[in-house]
Amino acid sequence: MNRLRCLLTWLLLLALPMQALAAVASGRAPEVLVIDQLEEAFSLCRDAAERDDFFAAVARHAEAGRLVLAYRADRMGDISAHPALARIVERGLYVLAAMPVD
Repeated sequence: MNRLRCLLTWLLLLALPMQALAAVASGRAPEVLVIDQLEEAFSLCRDAAERDDFFAAVARHAEAGRLVLAYRADRMGDISAHPALARIVERGLYVLAAMPVD
């Protein structure tokens, strides 16, 4: 029986998203890169050039591997300023309903 082997990397962003991504890249490239709370790249990272570099790196990963982005819907407009990232989101957008209160 074939066993599915998948290298999964879960990336939580801080104020320096390229530093977080570099820590991931120091090992073997992940087959699946999961970036949770992607909106923090806008709210915590004050360096626009670093944000641009980060989103370009994420777009490059999407060309070579699987990518899962978790992003707040109320911040979706921020993505439009980054065309490569916007195309990725547009191509694979899946909206989850709010979690039930109970």
